[in-house]
Amino acid sequence: MRKSDFLKLAVGMVVVMLVCGCAAFGKGPSDEELIGTLLEQWKAAVIAQDIDAQMALLSENFEGSEGDKEETREFMLQVKEMGYLEDAQVLLEEAELTIEGNTATVSPIEIETAMGMATADLTLTKETTGWIITGMDLVY
Repeated sequence: MRKSDFLKLAVGMVVVMLVCGCAAFGKGPSDEELIGTLLEQWKAAVIAQDIDAQMALLSENFEGSEGDKEETREFMLQVKEMGYLEDAQVLLEEAELTIEGNTATVSPIEIETAMGMATADLTLTKETTGWIITGMDLVY
């Protein structure tokens, strides 16, 4: 086999592997893993009382029990100012994840704060940039 033929064959094999995928390259994280990462980021932001980090995880189309994204931001700022987020705990252990197409729900998430106990049900949507929180119902 001539050197140029070998080079063409090698380049062709690389192109096929890139187009079709190859087990050696891996498939990347699953939806469950991506959602798990998102939930851990949200949990850390709540515990840290970092409202900006929480809002970064919400879709611009977010709708929850406290309103749209901006109304939820105002609510969270008020809760923080009143000291109700002090020593917050977010318990994900009992939450169940259900994925149907590009929508997922995570429920129930227990949240313990100085304000008392609350339960959150999250709705997530897989957008072009990945999974994002599009809804949250809080029950106090």
